[in-house]
Amino acid sequence: MRACLLLLLAVFLVLPASGCSGGGEFDLHGYVAKVEKKRLLIVWGVSKEDVGTLSLNELLDKAAPNAGELNYGGASKFKAGDKVRVRTTGVSDDSYPAIMDGKKVELAEP
Repeated sequence: MRACLLLLLAVFLVLPASGCSGGGEFDLHGYVAKVEKKRLLIVWGVSKEDVGTLSLNELLDKAAPNAGELNYGGASKFKAGDKVRVRTTGVSDDSYPAIMDGKKVELAEP
């Protein structure tokens, strides 16, 4: 009986820890389509050429449903066309483009 309890305890301690990403995973990879003061419009599933040549409305239509407005304090460090990796705190609403809060954004290529 005691061995069974220890086994159950071990399972409940190990399973939650195995679900943690350790902070190394990014939620999405895409391109910056627009930069505002503390907000980035990110699109994915499109090419860099699309970001540079299509109007914003055309780009959003082509990317649908792969776009999100990211609230991020360091937004001014980026420019339209930058390829980025993004870690979010989750989607805060289900509009299009979705509104998300950014935890970390970094350039995916120099």
